[in-house]
This record gives sequence, structure tokens and C-alpha cells, in this order.
Amino acid sequence: MLSKRKKLSFETIEDAELGTLTFADYGDTASYSCKLTLPVSSEKVDVFFETTSKEHRPTDKQKQFFKSVLDNYNSLVKKIAPVVSAAINETDYKDKKIGKSQLQLVSLMVPQVDTEEFNWDITFKATSLKKVFIIVCMDRLTPLSSMIEKDERQPFTKLLLRLLNGSS
Repeated sequence: MLSKRKKLSFETIEDAELGTLTFADYGDTASYSCKLTLPVSSEKVDVFFETTSKEHRPTDKQKQFFKSVLDNYNSLVKKIAPVVSAAINETDYKDKKIGKSQLQLVSLMVPQVDTEEFNWDITFKATSLKKVFIIVCMDRLTPLSSMIEKDERQPFTKLLLRLLNGSS
């Protein structure tokens, strides 16, 4: 319940590379976020940088990892497509084929990259399916699993709810 959680805190800062970032403290976790039009997408994408507190802005390591994701985006999506297809096959959309061209990037969560191993999420909208979002859990640049979300809410709302509920 929200009443037992820390009050949500939102503030904005300017970052020379990323522009305006909004800090959000969800109690158990926090992030800086921004909306960017990336070279890999014609739409604005929600980008979240995990942090431990307002004082810990996105680090150079996080920015380097984010750049690495963008630089390797095409090969990354090729790796993701089979994982997404396998997840789709377990839903009522199993007769649909989801290829690289049908994955529209919506958001990504850049993790704290201070450890040897780290997981992060990247979210796509399936352009061939109405109101279907695919969240892919990654280990560095390797897809681990995917989750299909059929919902009216935008992925940011889903992510906010996950963060509020203490899930990662």
C-alpha cells in the first residue's frame, strides 16, 4: 500500500549530455529519467537511470553502457526477437510472428553498473499487436527472458507500479 511507503519525491536537474532529467524517489528505489528521441527510434523513448539517491546522478559508467546499448542496438534486437517470439508463443497471440521490424522501442532502464553482473529491462511495443508491450530482462547485452504485457497503461506506468511494489 502506498500509505506505508515513503512519500514520492520528484525533482528535475540538467545534464549536459542527456538534457532535463527528472529524479524520482520511490522509497525502495530511485531513478533519474528523461524522454529522448534516439537514433534507433523515431519516437521519444523513456530512459531511466537507476540510482540510490538524488545525490548520485547518472554515472559515466551508466552513460557508457547506455551508449553501448545504442551502438549495438541492431544486433541486440536480433538477439531479442527469438526470446520475444518464444514468449508470444505462450500467449493467445501464438499465431502472430514478431520480428525485429515489429518491435518499437518504448523505454529502457539503465542499471547501476558498478558490479560485475547486472540486469536491466528494455521495453518494446509490438506494432503488429494492439496494446501489447514486451518487457525483456537483459544481462548486459544478452536477453534472459521476456514478459508480455497486455494493458491500456503505458510502460512508464507499469514500471512505476513495479518500482512502487518493490519489484525489479
